[in-house]
Amino acid sequence: NQWNKTVSPDDTVMFLGDFLMGRQPKVNLKLFMERLNGLKFLIRGNHDKFSNQTYLDAGFQTVHDSLAYFLDNSDKFLVLTHRPLSSFNFAPNPSLRHLYTRKNAVSIYGHTHEIGDPHCVSVENINYTPISLSELREILDI
Repeated sequence: NQWNKTVSPDDTVMFLGDFLMGRQPKVNLKLFMERLNGLKFLIRGNHDKFSNQTYLDAGFQTVHDSLAYFLDNSDKFLVLTHRPLSSFNFAPNPSLRHLYTRKNAVSIYGHTHEIGDPHCVSVENINYTPISLSELREILDI
């Protein structure tokens, strides 16, 4: 309920991992996705056990391990990952280390579930309600 009260059908949503915690049958994934507003993009989490194609077939626009999101009117950019950069595995793509560890990179993640950490957007930390990019920028003062 919180999702569709906040997200309109045309909104873009970046989901930072552990979507349905990977425990549901594939058919439930598709049915659940159909109920949620927005264009949804998945940053894979450690509990996202299905193939990328399964998530795409269920309705995600794209599936990534990480994503850099460059902000308008700012020299900063967001690094969207499931785990904090301090524990991010650069081994599959070592070239990302240079980009993701720059001073103007702002790490945003969901894995740690730390209440009160403004960089953690786990459902527990955002009261199970998606937050907008403008809200996030205001919280982080970027």
